[in-house]
Amino acid sequence: MIKSIHGLIAYLFLISTLAFVIFSLISFLKKSDFRKTNMSLVKLAFISSHVQLALGLLLWWSQGYLSQLSLDAKAVMSNKALRLLAVEHPATNILAIALITIGFISIKKSALDQTKHLKGIIYFGIALLLILSRIPYHSWLNL
Repeated sequence: MIKSIHGLIAYLFLISTLAFVIFSLISFLKKSDFRKTNMSLVKLAFISSHVQLALGLLLWWSQGYLSQLSLDAKAVMSNKALRLLAVEHPATNILAIALITIGFISIKKSALDQTKHLKGIIYFGIALLLILSRIPYHSWLNL
């Protein structure tokens, strides 16, 4: 059940983050104000990313990846699919969510709308690219 919720919230996160980055890019280029829509999307992306992190860490722990790494790290690292799920996916996503957190705080503290848009593009854009690079598509899309 946790895996299903983790998969569903991933869609919410990806859609809200992509929409936020696109709206920020358009608003930055048009030199528009940072509107309620932008703030709503950034909050939704921030909250959904942290829920994803909590559920993901729970899944990671409950599926025994920690014990596998501690018992036979060499075997885990030599298996591409297992390495993705046990090491690359969680490590990259933790880094991405740290960027999202820094970006969210920076946006809230910024006074200028253009600065908010730029910080959103940079922090959330890089985080989105990191997350997209480490999604286990084979298990998420049942391929």
